[in-house]
Amino acid sequence: MRNWLENALSGIALFLFAIASSNTTAQFAGSPSTLPVSFQYKTLANGYKAVDTAFTPELYGGYSFDESRTRLRLELGNLGAPIYDLLYNPVYHNYLEWGNAPFYHQRYRHEQVRFYKANAPLTEARYTQGYNRGQLFRIFHTQNIHRRWNYHLHWQRLNSEGFYPHMNTERSNFTLSTDYLSTNGRYTFQGYYTWQRQLSNENGGLRFDTVFTKNTRRDRPLVPVKFRDGKSTSAVQTAYFQHTYDLLQIKSTDGEEKDKKLFSIGIGHRFRYERERYEYFKNHRDEDTMYFKQFNYSTEQTQDSTTFEYLRNEAFASVGLGEQVELRGGVGFQHSLHSSRYHKHYFPQWRTFGEFEWRRKRMHVQAGISYLPAGEATGASALYGRFQYVLNNNLRLSAWIQNSMEAPHAFYRLHLSNLTGWNTSFKYIRYREAGGEIDLPYMGTLTLRSWLNEGLIFLDSTLKPFQHDGQVSILQAKWTFEQPLAKWLTYRHTAAMQQVSRRELIRLPEWMADAEVYSRFYLFQRNLGVIVGAGAAWFSQFDAMGYSPVLGSFYLAEQKEIGNTLLVDAFIHFQIKSAVITLRYENATAGWLTPYNYFGAKNYPMADPVLRVGLLWRFFN
Repeated sequence: MRNWLENALSGIALFLFAIASSNTTAQFAGSPSTLPVSFQYKTLANGYKAVDTAFTPELYGGYSFDESRTRLRLELGNLGAPIYDLLYNPVYHNYLEWGNAPFYHQRYRHEQVRFYKANAPLTEARYTQGYNRGQLFRIFHTQNIHRRWNYHLHWQRLNSEGFYPHMNTERSNFTLSTDYLSTNGRYTFQGYYTWQRQLSNENGGLRFDTVFTKNTRRDRPLVPVKFRDGKSTSAVQTAYFQHTYDLLQIKSTDGEEKDKKLFSIGIGHRFRYERERYEYFKNHRDEDTMYFKQFNYSTEQTQDSTTFEYLRNEAFASVGLGEQVELRGGVGFQHSLHSSRYHKHYFPQWRTFGEFEWRRKRMHVQAGISYLPAGEATGASALYGRFQYVLNNNLRLSAWIQNSMEAPHAFYRLHLSNLTGWNTSFKYIRYREAGGEIDLPYMGTLTLRSWLNEGLIFLDSTLKPFQHDGQVSILQAKWTFEQPLAKWLTYRHTAAMQQVSRRELIRLPEWMADAEVYSRFYLFQRNLGVIVGAGAAWFSQFDAMGYSPVLGSFYLAEQKEIGNTLLVDAFIHFQIKSAVITLRYENATAGWLTPYNYFGAKNYPMADPVLRVGLLWRFFN
């Protein structure tokens, strides 16, 4: 291993020296404003932002499937494995959205889809080495067909070898998005399609959690696991589009503000379709009942599958007052289907909604309401409001509030499958959130969020769902800070505190921190940019969740404390023009400064120390 590492580093150094010694022009210190062309992107929730063509560390600091840099989450093995978030997220921890929550971060989600503006074609390719034969490859391309029409292609492929027997994961994601504006500005269209598939070899976790407590066991392929023949597959398809047309437009005729929109009345149509299938299979053994209680087994094999389809089709009308105020109201029909080999259950539902948005100089206000007047989930509703004020580039204030009533049968938690057909009646879930955030110069970002939920649903230790009758409150305070310590040295951190009223249900650490320090400098007449640094994360003890591969879900396992854990990474990036070579040594101290027994869930250890090598390359024409 040591000789291989020395040879690899020597080869990289010679390669970098050869390129940097040639007559090249560095772009490492550039900024988007200095480039001859501009690139911007937006999501369905946020306006346009500049693409980071200056290559800041955030661009290539993330090695997870969703490119996140945070260390405040637990990966149950290697890349592509289930992930448990340490920071409370209601969509993730309380399953307020369809899907297998442990793989939430492995998917290209609705709110992540990007729509670009590009004055020239832009292509990016990225490769990351996993463990053993594991690898992650990602490529995206965007270009404008003409000034008002853009398309974007995104594809990624993961093949991840685990550290323990029977842990391989394969995942593929493909996304196509497009954005169009007509010549007269009356018609707009946004849409995307995603296809995602994952195949995982499941081992059910380790047979014994005490294997590494004395730091004596390093033969991972020999560690006893619960089984070696389980497999799960997940396939997801999503299609979405929204188009609008202004029936009436009144524009300014003044010189400087000519053609500026003063008033408009329009109509629109929004469509969203999702289909997900989850399947689990393994040969049956008598001892399986030790690990999967309350399920019905044949004598030959264990096979469980479930399919969920969701469709929302709605029309709306809008009124715009200048470019500052917009009101929307509409009605739609939504339909969901839970099905398996033996069960089918339709949930038709009508939905009404209203939306309001006001932009004025430095202020932005949003509000919305929705209500389901007919169908099985009659009475479900949601109300939200958001406010943002920007005083200058260094001071920003925002606040938000949300109150909703959710129908439990809309959640994956209550899926119907071949082995499970839970017909328990649950009352509606009440979800409330209030929060605020402030950006201060020299202080960073302070965020305070609180939740008060009623009727939350969980899986118990026997993998059966139950509903908590009382309230569960969560208070979360987070401080994010970044500050240059010198011209060549930068420090940043995220620290958080979480107070939970029922920690046996919402299992999260009370304290956590993620810090990083890195140095940035240039060599070979500034032709070679280098970033070298280290980061660490720590979180306090809490009761671990369990993970069930049959359901692809976390559950409330019998007591097993994890935490009080220090995770350390070291990294170095080399950049020449638009190419970046990265090296990152993860969980670097495990086994010599800290123990091996880091667990992300009961019976599921986190990854061992591993060196990841990656390459990112951008093409601007």
